Amino acid sequence: MELAETLARLRRDTGTTMAALAQAVGIDPLAIERIERGENRDPERQLVVDLARALELNDAQTDELLWSANHLPDRTRSQDPRESHSVALFVDHENVYIALNELIRTMPPEFQAAERRKTEPSALALQLRSAAEEVGWVKAALAVADWERLPAGQVKEYLKLRYQVDYNLPGRNNADLKLSDAIRNVLEDDEYADVDSYILVTGDGGYLAVLETLLRRQKRVYVWGVRGATNHLLVQNASAVAWVDEMLDLPVTRPGSNGRHAEDGSSGNPGRTDYQGMSVGNDVSRLEALAIHLSKYLQARSWSFITFVRFLGFLDETGLFGQSREEQLAWLMHTKETEVLREEIVDDPADPTRIARRFYLNDRHPLVQRAQAIRSRVGEIVPAGGRGLAFGLVVDRLIGDPRLDLTDVQAKNWLTWLADAGLLHAEQVPHFRKEGVTVTLLRQSPGAWDEAVHLDAGSDRDRLVRAAEFAVVQMANFLDRHPHFGWMALSQLLNRMAGGFSAAGTVLPSMPRQDAKQAVAVAQDEGLLIIEQIPNLKTGGTTTVARLNRAGPRVAELIALRDTLIRRLATMLVNRSAVSRSAFQAAIADHARLGVEDAAGWVDFLVAEGVFLLDPGHDGSTGALRADEQDLIVSRVLFRPASPSLEPPNVDEEAREHGSGVVT
Repeated sequence: MELAETLARLRRDTGTTMAALAQAVGIDPLAIERIERGENRDPERQLVVDLARALELNDAQTDELLWSANHLPDRTRSQDPRESHSVALFVDHENVYIALNELIRTMPPEFQAAERRKTEPSALALQLRSAAEEVGWVKAALAVADWERLPAGQVKEYLKLRYQVDYNLPGRNNADLKLSDAIRNVLEDDEYADVDSYILVTGDGGYLAVLETLLRRQKRVYVWGVRGATNHLLVQNASAVAWVDEMLDLPVTRPGSNGRHAEDGSSGNPGRTDYQGMSVGNDVSRLEALAIHLSKYLQARSWSFITFVRFLGFLDETGLFGQSREEQLAWLMHTKETEVLREEIVDDPADPTRIARRFYLNDRHPLVQRAQAIRSRVGEIVPAGGRGLAFGLVVDRLIGDPRLDLTDVQAKNWLTWLADAGLLHAEQVPHFRKEGVTVTLLRQSPGAWDEAVHLDAGSDRDRLVRAAEFAVVQMANFLDRHPHFGWMALSQLLNRMAGGFSAAGTVLPSMPRQDAKQAVAVAQDEGLLIIEQIPNLKTGGTTTVARLNRAGPRVAELIALRDTLIRRLATMLVNRSAVSRSAFQAAIADHARLGVEDAAGWVDFLVAEGVFLLDPGHDGSTGALRADEQDLIVSRVLFRPASPSLEPPNVDEEAREHGSGVVT
């Protein structure tokens, strides 16, 4: 409501009607009425700036209007009024659109699909208006084309951005005449007397006469055309020239390069970075999108490869590489050339006289690894249930992860893409403190992240059993250190398992999250853990939790073994400050009847859990062990030995009431 009251007051103070204000900024008068009634969400910043300029507000009033719409004021405002320009933008859309498509046809087939996406009318209209707004206040914007000849929907993209549009008749020079008349009308209209900058987006030489007229009237004339398709006389006579293909980040074609990209494979855009030899931009590339979608597609079907026919069906289903078969095949060739996909030619199992094509996602490719790492990290940060996590907080955590090396813009674009792809659910909700402000909450889309776990017959059962038993002790450690809890959130347990055990001087390899899920499934099958869902009164949803099955004999054995190792180390430390790791491992191998590898694994595990302290060794020694007597587990075992603990009564009721558990 703050913007509504502020705009209404400033408009009345300047004596401007709603209709006049709407006409000045190029929107429907009903839109102004809805803003002043507080029925619309806060408008975009540029519209607020346009409203301020139309009302001829001073700097203080403009800042007030921006603040009321939850936008920061412009601290880079020019202090010299001579540097402030009013702009009229005229777009010969058909001329530029055709020139851009001709330019793309000169590029190699594997690049055409990606570059054509940049020239879509929505991107073109937005980039032209944004560039014009950098010149000054866009007081008039007109796009002309024979819209009926062009693909459906192009005219709507200009209307969305508050362009006026006009239809020219088919035939040569009709667009020239239509736009030239519109330019002269603006030039002679007193309402646009302050317009000092005219931008002509065209390459057609038919505008030379109107360009000369504008220059004689002491107007600045900008010509924006497509490189290689713009009349040289327009270029020579304009006050300034810019290339639309460069604005859209199309690659610069070098002479003699046969239309190929620059030798380094980049387009010269400073917004692009290099990732392990691959050019990476701010947006999610189609190759990165392919890595995410295809990985999920294969995993859901337990496939290691995909056949050619099924791959085409996958492309039709996802729309990743466009809808035309020609475009899809060009992209398929590009994925093979960049080695994102590996192709294998084999005999067709159904017909030995024919061959079959199999495609494998190259998990070792740096671009694939990067995409999967980002998706995995987002899955760890964004909750699966509850209200979700604020968009800004997720961005901060992503750019704060040094492994991902993401900029702020890249992190935001990745989250936006994941939401558009259906992997995340984004919801606008009111800010809990600031009235009239909304925040975006993110949560995982159901079924988009955690697929069902299936134990493969050929999986290493012994390895999974070992991981399951360590998970039991991990959970017991957590519960001993947090006596008010009777359970642990399953997602947190999986995170701890997938993170591996690491500490100074010792590292156990981490396991994939899918293996961690399999280990939990084994623990459940063996009766070590109980998995269930409980209500969470704080979020209103449910939480999947894991409990220790304390009635199970193996659970008691594992906890007793942990306690035995703690007591054994304490005994060896009676007359010394530390014990060599090798001596302790030999002692527990004999005392607890553990194998050599099992003894080493238990030491690594207890060091990683913070129960034991390991001082790094010198000259090749294995280091020395100490017990952390401040640790709750160690102090309970050594100083308050008691019968096996039971879960405290009413733990769940207290935890649910406070929304407790493990923060995931």
